[in-house]
Amino acid sequence: MTNTKKGFTLIELLIVITIIGILAAALLPSILGAPARARDAARVADLNQVVTALETYASDNNGSYPAEAAGCLPDLSAYFQGGNVPEDPSGADSGTCATGYSYCRLTSPNNYILSAALETTGGQSANGLETEVDALTCDGTDAAPTLTADGTSDVYVISK
Repeated sequence: MTNTKKGFTLIELLIVITIIGILAAALLPSILGAPARARDAARVADLNQVVTALETYASDNNGSYPAEAAGCLPDLSAYFQGGNVPEDPSGADSGTCATGYSYCRLTSPNNYILSAALETTGGQSANGLETEVDALTCDGTDAAPTLTADGTSDVYVISK
């Protein structure tokens, strides 16, 4: 009598399930971190748009950058298509600044610093410095703003 049943043995099934489990465990961390990395990429792109708006503002106003409003972005809505100033992509309450981005104007020399809090950690970025800091403090004077290191959060900083 011959056995005509066709199918997989228990050992074969366990091997396949183990391989699938190993692959899933290897891919899971990168899949779970993707939304945070995407929001960080949007923050960096938003700051680059703000840089363009600030430079356009300066060219319209004899090379002078707008005054800051308590560290928040100045009203640059006229320099964005449709008047839509970029906002933090997480949609979370950003405290005192409506957009979630910080702006610090230095009057001597006529420069500025922009910053955005990131969710992921990195290192050097292409157009700015991503550094582990607690906060970007700007007192509105000619003094350079201070970056307070705490090693727990990253802030993307663009300095001109």
